[in-house]
Amino acid sequence: MTDKVMEPFMQFKTVLHADRDFVKIPRRFFRRWRHELHHEVHIQGEDGGVFTCKLEPQGDSARLTNGFDEIKLFYDIEETVLIKFNYLRNSHFAIFIAYDADEFESDEEDPHEELLWRSTITQSMKNLTETLKIPEHVVHYILPHRPEEIIVLLPDQSLERWTLHWNVLTPNDCRLGHGWYDFIGFFDIHQHDTIKFMTIIGTDIIRVAVNED
Repeated sequence: MTDKVMEPFMQFKTVLHADRDFVKIPRRFFRRWRHELHHEVHIQGEDGGVFTCKLEPQGDSARLTNGFDEIKLFYDIEETVLIKFNYLRNSHFAIFIAYDADEFESDEEDPHEELLWRSTITQSMKNLTETLKIPEHVVHYILPHRPEEIIVLLPDQSLERWTLHWNVLTPNDCRLGHGWYDFIGFFDIHQHDTIKFMTIIGTDIIRVAVNED
């Protein structure tokens, strides 16, 4: 893979919405580093900007607040963007901003998403003895070139790359690999849960939601 988003737990990507002054920290990152994250977190931006935000723990996850309005002003951010956080240790981060991520809308119910498919979790999926097969019509629609991985936006707003397993004998037989298994365990997915897969129109990103109407 070209970019191991969540390994080795020293970086993460998240969405900064245009109308919000906070970002969510993925649970895996927070669990790994919460012991050394202070109430005040220092962020080093591109072009020399230095900012201070506050850490707000929320159970086993957290968010960074009180500082992103200043970041948006400093970098002239008017649209929702994608930010990559590199952890430098001792509550210091370096950030990199993707200005071309304006397809991420701030409205959670914005129609700039298209439903790809829904899957119901079986007991064998929960036990990790069965993987998830991507429907053939979805393979035709978004995976015609048989990529090795897909980019997934998780329920906690973090991004990961999930590998794909292709059947060499059956061209349209594609199953989710590494990433899917971690998702089942980490988000405490249960039998009969409904997983919804949506494409964010204009991007290569697939958003995954659990039991979302």
